[in-house]
This record gives sequence, C-alpha cells and structure tokens, in this order.
Amino acid sequence: MSSAKFPARSADGSFCVEIGVNLNSNVQQDLVPSIQAWINDAWMPRNTTWTREWMTGPNLSTSSAQELQYDNEFTGPPEVAAGPSAELQLRLRGKKTAKFWKDWVISRLVPDIKEAFPGIGELLYIRDCGK
Repeated sequence: MSSAKFPARSADGSFCVEIGVNLNSNVQQDLVPSIQAWINDAWMPRNTTWTREWMTGPNLSTSSAQELQYDNEFTGPPEVAAGPSAELQLRLRGKKTAKFWKDWVISRLVPDIKEAFPGIGELLYIRDCGK
C-alpha cells in the first residue's frame, strides 16, 4: 500500500496545508489582523476540544459522540495571510499523527470564520503550503 500523496509530508512526518477562502470584497489586508486576533483570542480557546456527533443508521437514528483534540492534529493556531485579489489564506501545520485535520478545516474552522466575518465567502482550495 502506498503512502498518501496529499498532504506532502516532511521527513519527520509533519505537514503544512494552505486553505484559500474567497472574500466578498477586496479588503483582505484590513481583515488579516482582525481574523488572526479572533483565531488566537476567541476561536482557539473555544476549540481545544470538539465533541462531534455522528448520526448513522436508518433515518440517522443512531448517535455517537467522538471527542477530537485540536492539539492532536496541529502544532499551533492557523496563520492568516492575504492571498491574491479577493482571497484570504490560512496555513495549518499538522502533526505526523494527524488523522482528522480535514474535519477540523471543513467542519469547524472555515464555517466558524464565515460566521464571524460576513465578508468571507466559500472555500476555494486546500493545498500543500507554497504550491
């Protein structure tokens, strides 16, 4: 069985992914410090642990909880940067043992940023850093 090609892993097994989100206006330079401060001061303290509810079975009648720890997946908070015109970029540095990093991005981070900052649009991509 071959190893996964994405994300690209460093020799120590760690990785870095860059997430691009669309901005509804071209004001990303102004948003970068505000979003970084919100991530550091509000989002990170609220998201050290995430209890995710899985619904399965007929008519989604069976529920089970899964507790996920942010620190099990990442080495630190997301880093915010201005991307090309009308784009915001977030970088996440993942640990060798990360299994649920995509779940954090798709189900927590991006939706929470969109809710907190109405100027944030849709997810554009997830790619290796520097690509």
